[in-house]
Amino acid sequence: MRVSRATSSEAEQLALLLEVGREFCSSLQIDEVLRRVLDRVIEVTGAERGFVVLRERDDRLAVRHARNLDQESIEADEFKVSRGLFERVASSGEPLLTSNAMNEPSLSAYESIVIHELRSVMCVPLLVKGISTGVIYVDNRISEGLFVQSDLDLLTAIAQQASIAIDNARRHESTREVVLALANAIEAKDPYTGGHVDRVTILAHRLGVHLGLTAEDLSNLEMAAILHDVGKIGIEESVLTKPGLLNPAERRRMEEHPAIGESIVRGLHNLPESVKLSILHHQERWDGKGYPSGLKGGAIPIYARIVAVSDTFDAMTTTRPYRAALPAQVAIDEITRNSGTQFDPDVVDAFRTVMETWVEPEV
Repeated sequence: MRVSRATSSEAEQLALLLEVGREFCSSLQIDEVLRRVLDRVIEVTGAERGFVVLRERDDRLAVRHARNLDQESIEADEFKVSRGLFERVASSGEPLLTSNAMNEPSLSAYESIVIHELRSVMCVPLLVKGISTGVIYVDNRISEGLFVQSDLDLLTAIAQQASIAIDNARRHESTREVVLALANAIEAKDPYTGGHVDRVTILAHRLGVHLGLTAEDLSNLEMAAILHDVGKIGIEESVLTKPGLLNPAERRRMEEHPAIGESIVRGLHNLPESVKLSILHHQERWDGKGYPSGLKGGAIPIYARIVAVSDTFDAMTTTRPYRAALPAQVAIDEITRNSGTQFDPDVVDAFRTVMETWVEPEV
């Protein structure tokens, strides 16, 4: 038998809510957020089973994460009947609590209440700006403990924290889909960059880990790496795929791609500003002689400094229209030689360490 949260002090519950709020929002990966939410809900409520149900793009409610129930049971016909209960709470926006589910007329009609011998049920809406985006549901069988009003109050408060984290993660997920679509458009236009985006992203992530970036920074760094060349969509193919060296006019045109890239992503409101700035400044130099703004040293965004090294290494070690691929060691030596002039010395140091165990990714 669990210990009821009813005995917890107000201060303890406030501390718990602050803790779970930080925990839920510490990741932008939707599956990880849902796992953390349900782990905490089960722990706090003492529930035997739990579900996070989200409203999908087609407006249907779908179980996105579950605890203490196998996937086969989730898909079973008798469980699908109970989705009406989810819809009831999601539609009304009102939380539900019962300690006698099998004998309550409004709930006993749900077949799974009887099949699973459920006695105590709680279901609370996930609300974002007053709009229901899903529910959190927990239950116990007859032999388990009963939920009380204080449990419902706490679960409702946790759901408020969860709603924010889930909404942020889903926005991030949606933005990432757009990012990947743009990256595919780049490679479709320039066949010589096939796999370039993936390789640069993998190396940039490794460098970010070595430099001690946070999980959120690593996620943003990945998007900056994926999109660093998005501006090439606006560059003529005759320039992109020219087999020889570019003439001065063509070089000036190619140097417009960071600004073009920033203008393309400017309207993506869910894309962090730090990512947009990195797209704009990934061709800057540590000594201030880069473009488009001539930024110098630490004024260059950190993601841009990391992408610059990753981009250069991959460009040098893959075949381009104007030259054959160079050996990896030649590229490493060249990047090392330009530490403190073209590249951030700290990023180069991380790069040299990563290169000691680097294995060319298969993309």
